[in-house]
Amino acid sequence: MADRTGVEYTVVLETGVTLTVVQDVGEGEELLPTGARVMVQNSGGYQRVLPASHLPTQIQRPKGIKVVD
Repeated sequence: MADRTGVEYTVVLETGVTLTVVQDVGEGEELLPTGARVMVQNSGGYQRVLPASHLPTQIQRPKGIKVVD
């Protein structure tokens, strides 16, 4: 572990839940700046913080989907 570089991200979700994710930083990988829009990839207990600036903030409701409150 001593020969690896890592970073700890603290992510506050829109729901108010706070996540802390520690992950490796690959060669040439840039760190995400404070306040960046991110997504948290979760796979079987493994989490990784990824940039989400390329994702839309709004989408149209898919046809055939009924929303129930």
